[in-house]
Amino acid sequence: MVKKQLLIEKALELFAKQGIEATSVQQITDLCGISKGAFYLSFKSKEELIVAMVNQFILRITSEIDYSVRHCESPDELLYTLYMTSLQQFDLHIGFAKVFIQEPAHTPNEALVNKFIEFDRRINSSIFYVLRQLYPELPDERKYDLAICIKNFLRMYVELKLQYRINLKRETFVESMVEKTVLLVQSTRLMAPEGTLAHLFEESGEFLARLEPEQIIALIDRAKPEVIDPIELESLDLLRQGLQGTASPGRAIIKGLLENVRHNPACRRLASAIREYYRL
Repeated sequence: MVKKQLLIEKALELFAKQGIEATSVQQITDLCGISKGAFYLSFKSKEELIVAMVNQFILRITSEIDYSVRHCESPDELLYTLYMTSLQQFDLHIGFAKVFIQEPAHTPNEALVNKFIEFDRRINSSIFYVLRQLYPELPDERKYDLAICIKNFLRMYVELKLQYRINLKRETFVESMVEKTVLLVQSTRLMAPEGTLAHLFEESGEFLARLEPEQIIALIDRAKPEVIDPIELESLDLLRQGLQGTASPGRAIIKGLLENVRHNPACRRLASAIREYYRL
């Protein structure tokens, strides 16, 4: 296992058991079986590790949500896919959610705050993509209203499970949220005053800014030291060659190469950037 990944996973175990503040770097390194010196070769501080942990989970969760809606084959299933994937990701990473929702980081940290802002922006992007596909005729202000409602439905699920410890049947909850969203579209006439919500969604048209090939190549080069699986490494090399123009893989091959790497935490951002570059 890559050292940084090991540190993140073991730190999360300790945070879940005893909280962020009560966990020391020494405890993390003891659990990993490495020295404190080795820890500081990977992270400058516990706070930097926390930011890296949050970034990893944000990329993992939002990439899966965005991937699922953009690869949904039936428009009739778009809302269901959005809700279901979002709740599946929450349930899959509930340990992370408990740590960072129930016990926020112990000190204000601008980098951490920015990560959560990025998370919100990425969720906005996926939601707004779905609304644009389903309801192109609606004015943007109506879409903004609907997006806020969808986020609140998702937040309701999180609160019921974490705060009130209610054991919800996910499939039934998703069907209920889809039904309520459709009813809102059909029956709601009033909306927020024009322009009041636009700033919240000003970047929602794209999940990631479309990067140039050399920028994506730089992402690949940064990710490779964190990758140990030979198939993933070979896939990265082939993707790099395609971006450099030294090879010409077809779209089907590119999709296959992306499937090989997209679940690796070190490759999530570059996988999204490559999908956006090739408009996959």
